[in-house]
Amino acid sequence: MQKLVIMDSATGLHALQALESCAARDHEMGSFKKVEMAGRTIFRAACKFCGKEVDVESDPPANGIGIGGEAVALGCDPGPSEYGECPEDDGQPSEYDEWQDVFGGDDSEYNTFGDYSE
Repeated sequence: MQKLVIMDSATGLHALQALESCAARDHEMGSFKKVEMAGRTIFRAACKFCGKEVDVESDPPANGIGIGGEAVALGCDPGPSEYGECPEDDGQPSEYDEWQDVFGGDDSEYNTFGDYSE
């Protein structure tokens, strides 16, 4: 059972913005956890695949940034899983290969290579 983390509305809004930014970089973030650091309250979540973190500060300093961390700046790079493949490599054909099947294959299969003269 997960523990519920309570945030004020401004911090909650920053958390939603942070999660949106992480999702745009293909991260799947876990739950936020409350962390006390140097007298400040920070809410931290980590990507379930690559472990990169995002921090949301409840009361950022003047001219400070309330959102930070590798997950908002860098894309998800999970590396090999326990099965030796990245999670997005499910063994299915690429979208390109699927469309070639739908529309009759690639030109190279018919030895035309762009020359359609009869």
